Amino acid sequence: MMMPALNLEIFKQENSLKMGLFTQAEPIATLKHYSQVPVSFTEISDLCSEMISILNRAARGESAKAEQIKNMYKVGQLLWDHLLSRSIKEKLKNSLAAELTLSLDEELIQIPWELVFDGTQFLCLKFSLGRLVRSKGDLISLRYRNLADNVRMLILANPTGDLRSAYNEGLN
Repeated sequence: MMMPALNLEIFKQENSLKMGLFTQAEPIATLKHYSQVPVSFTEISDLCSEMISILNRAARGESAKAEQIKNMYKVGQLLWDHLLSRSIKEKLKNSLAAELTLSLDEELIQIPWELVFDGTQFLCLKFSLGRLVRSKGDLISLRYRNLADNVRMLILANPTGDLRSAYNEGLN
């Protein structure tokens, strides 16, 4: 049986985050429960910068791969510890859902939510993740692409010619 997708709503309020986790199959409730966690946004910013630094070093091949992964686990675990309330952590760890949508305030989009590490997995490996962003910006400035347009893309599936399964996957 397919588990319904989850929606994690996170709001920034002064020096804290207010959050609730809901299944998308639930009817729209007239009352939603939210938990709140105090947050040092300076510390979160430092952790985000550290994660970006780790990813940049990995892209440049500047340090050992095992060390990079170990550092990603460490920073991801610190983000888990500092960003989420105990009840949200328990629900996410125990969830069998395959999909998670993050509904975030625009001030929270710089946080690498996908790389939050629960001690076992990064959120991006546990769930198919999506983001919805709440913005104070003007709706007039939004432009949507025409879905009737033909989709064009380049797929590089087997550039060295030695991976038969990758070649077949690219054709499919």
